[in-house]
Amino acid sequence: MIVSELFMFLDKKFPPMIQEQYDNSGKQLAFSKEKITGVLLALDVSDEVVIEAMKRGCNVIITHHPIFFKPLKNIDDEDVHSRLVLNMIEKRISLYSAHTPLDKVYYDKLAEKLGVTLIDIIYRDDNNLQAGSDELGYGIYGYCPQAISSENWLQQVKNMLNLEYITFGGDECKNIKKVALLNGAGGRRIPAITQKYDVDCIITGDVGYHEMKYALDSGVMVVDAGHYGTEKVLLDFLLADIQDYLTKTIQDSQVQVSIANSERNPFKVTR
Repeated sequence: MIVSELFMFLDKKFPPMIQEQYDNSGKQLAFSKEKITGVLLALDVSDEVVIEAMKRGCNVIITHHPIFFKPLKNIDDEDVHSRLVLNMIEKRISLYSAHTPLDKVYYDKLAEKLGVTLIDIIYRDDNNLQAGSDELGYGIYGYCPQAISSENWLQQVKNMLNLEYITFGGDECKNIKKVALLNGAGGRRIPAITQKYDVDCIITGDVGYHEMKYALDSGVMVVDAGHYGTEKVLLDFLLADIQDYLTKTIQDSQVQVSIANSERNPFKVTR
């Protein structure tokens, strides 16, 4: 399989036409006619991810976040993004980023990972809904199969998302049943979510002081599992979809698809 064929599949699965206006999803760097030797998945492209791709023999990297998010006005090898671009061009590594189309298609995947049953899509994207296609949107409101103590819920979230830590605020003695989940930078949406839904807990990332305080004043627990923590899990589903496509397209395909193990949460805590 050549690069352009895989990118066509990704364009169909995560159509760039449904991305947000501020976004720059889709093809970033493409050596379109080259045969794929391996595919590496990551949230972001970095020196570590490029080095890992080379070691694994992968000439395609697929990320969630685009490298070309703001206009690149010049190429300067002293600039970190320029160096990444030059390095990938030199090594002939193609790059694709799915970003907001992936968020909209995978709106329920964080909930699926945590065992939360869907009741409603928090932000439904009816404008981009194509005839006969699946629903699109951001985040879900749902419920746990049975009420769970806050202490056990926090531990379950931490374990299921494979995180070293999470931060939270709220009543540690309450039981959790009704949950809202919004991956990525959902912290700013907390007031709107608490006003719209009767919810015991909100799980998201990038939670600010004022949003946390608003939730606590509203009697809602908030778990900040981080931008990294709430989006890294989406790569598992992306891996499965790409492997399924390759298996159906090329029988007994030898193309390796894997998730970068060199990528780390940029935030750390000290004890």
